[in-house]
Amino acid sequence: MNRRFVALALTGIAIAIAAVTQSCSSTPATAGIAEGCSLNSDCNAALVCVFSRCHAACAETRDCPTPERCTATESGSVCLLDQEKACSAAKPCTGGLVCAESQCRNACSEMQACGIKDQVCVRNACFDPNEVDAGFDAAPDTGVDAGADTSVDTGVVVDAGCIIEAGADAGPLGYSPSNFDPRALAITDGGTPDGGVSWTSPPAYVCSTASCTAASLPTPVTITLNDATQADLYIVSSLTIQSSAVLTLLSNVEPRPVILAVVGDVDIQGDIAIAGAFNGPGSGGNPVFGSGAQGPGGGGNGLSISYPNSAAGGGSFCGVGGGAAGVAPLAPGGSMYGHADLIPLVGGSAGGYANGGPGNGYAGAGGGALQISAGGSITIRTVGSINAGGSGYWGGGGSGGAVLLEAPIIRISGRLGANGGGGGRYAGTAELQGATATATDQPAVAGPNTGAGSAAANINGGDGTIGDGGAAPGSGGGGAGRLRINTWCGAATIDPSAIVSPHVTTVCATQGTLKR
Repeated sequence: MNRRFVALALTGIAIAIAAVTQSCSSTPATAGIAEGCSLNSDCNAALVCVFSRCHAACAETRDCPTPERCTATESGSVCLLDQEKACSAAKPCTGGLVCAESQCRNACSEMQACGIKDQVCVRNACFDPNEVDAGFDAAPDTGVDAGADTSVDTGVVVDAGCIIEAGADAGPLGYSPSNFDPRALAITDGGTPDGGVSWTSPPAYVCSTASCTAASLPTPVTITLNDATQADLYIVSSLTIQSSAVLTLLSNVEPRPVILAVVGDVDIQGDIAIAGAFNGPGSGGNPVFGSGAQGPGGGGNGLSISYPNSAAGGGSFCGVGGGAAGVAPLAPGGSMYGHADLIPLVGGSAGGYANGGPGNGYAGAGGGALQISAGGSITIRTVGSINAGGSGYWGGGGSGGAVLLEAPIIRISGRLGANGGGGGRYAGTAELQGATATATDQPAVAGPNTGAGSAAANINGGDGTIGDGGAAPGSGGGGAGRLRINTWCGAATIDPSAIVSPHVTTVCATQGTLKR
């Protein structure tokens, strides 16, 4: 209240004293739980100002009202409000918290324990005992029994949003290979799920150098997919790509889509490259090595009978390749094709050739096609990546390829990409090669007048332009490929710092549930 006691005889000092007295005697209103604040003093006594809202302090979750959870912050441990818990790739956590099983939680590791009493560390995030039942109590859970029998076990609940449970008969990460294995997934050919190969004691696979190829994998079995095309199936007990190691899958070594069936866990610390390259597409991509067939989404050929004064169009898959520059009629990007679930498993398509067709001007190659189906978990670590991007050359950029990941639990902390390659420029004497796509959210480009490849939320390739001073017209960039992630709950754990491109908000990167 700002009452004024006015008298002409009062001095300035008296007025100042009155004002101070008035201010000290007033009691400002304070905020309750969940109300806005800037300082702790803005909140009612015993409440703490965190994330600009007043919170109750806590030492463990039982100090908090349901459904709030005790969470450590820089300002102390507080009851995280229900509206602050939910997270996703589109709604990342703040304040150093990580998104795990669709909720914001404290991060943890072997070297950093959870700071809240009784909370445990499961896959680098903190859970309360009622979320992760690993013998903390004897009460049965009401989750999915992943054991060999049909009884309810008291095993490990590894997903708070979709309870998954396994008993003493469980394999790695609480999953029983005898009950859940990659044979139940999308590798079937309508009759023989594995081509007759033996699943007895498959070897573990470890890539430890930068020069791993398909030849370093166990001998594959070629199976027929439901569209009568073929893929090569490799079976291993576990799959590890060590830090700084690279497994490269190119069509000149492995012409068909690659399916890695892993009985246990997949740990990607390095890189898996099934991207297109200057010497051909990724395994399963187009053109098939040694042929000129551009694939179902091939871009229009530049300087051809149909487009005599035009550069080349970009390859398409889920996204549309960019159009060419030049004099009309202009070579267009290719046609979209394929299915979101990646059944059947198909790769990317090449861009248009720069000078009429094969042998006269190279086109950017399409990204390959890779499926990893694991009975345990798939982890792409912070330094790990899978790249199924298209390449660039003198013609149109190749489209991104396909990556299908299937496992009960999938966590992505690194990079997963199927972007289009950059368009090129062909002048007969001053060619400019388009860039090959990387597993980032940045588009592949080459230089002036060329169309960029797709990336992030932009699933279409860029159009070529005509340069100044008589420069050759540019070709279009490649469109996005397809990413598909299948888990028990239909949602992988994607860290806020991870890069998934095309982005998970687009139609080119989808998630689904495993077949049970």
